[in-house]
Amino acid sequence: MIKALSRKEIFHESVFVDNQVAFEQQAILRTLAADSNDERDSMKPMLDHLNAFHPQSQTLQNFCVLAYDALDKADYNNNFAKLMVGLFTKLQIRELYLLTVIKNDWDEYIFENDEKKDLFLKIVSRHEGGGGLKIEVKHLPKVLPLFFHSPPDYPHVNLMSAEEDLPINLLLCKDGNFHTLLNERNEEQLRIAADATGLLIGDYEICRVIKNS
Repeated sequence: MIKALSRKEIFHESVFVDNQVAFEQQAILRTLAADSNDERDSMKPMLDHLNAFHPQSQTLQNFCVLAYDALDKADYNNNFAKLMVGLFTKLQIRELYLLTVIKNDWDEYIFENDEKKDLFLKIVSRHEGGGGLKIEVKHLPKVLPLFFHSPPDYPHVNLMSAEEDLPINLLLCKDGNFHTLLNERNEEQLRIAADATGLLIGDYEICRVIKNS
């Protein structure tokens, strides 16, 4: 299953995503205080979810990086998404939401090439503008590689768990690794799953830049 949803549908459906996105947008708003008026004005329409529909005080505070030490670009393209399926399967995460923290228009999103953009727009076409997807983990390789090697322009795409008992937020960074937020109680569980899957786990120092050849 790959299901297109509006951002509001996602926030009403998932208490975790609802609160995490609101928390991160509030943090962005605070950083805007030091920016020029023009920068603040251009950014504010993208902050569409400053207040959670189902407010909770707890947010994810623990950080790690998940990376794949690929031999080259082809190895990364062919295997990283499959390894992520293995990781989520070991974590017993069956479904994920794919979205950006700030509101964006997918028609304007910069993909690696037009072919990837056209494929993604067909998938998400139910909602104009910046909706998102709910993805059954086994179908992740159909979607995730479309975002590989996108130019490092904000916003980055996020995968967020649909399992409320194991909330995890993974941001695909410009170098092709996942910057990951989770609860402290789930850190060891993630570490065991990453080791078993063949993924690296650590801090920023393990970030890998994908080799072109």
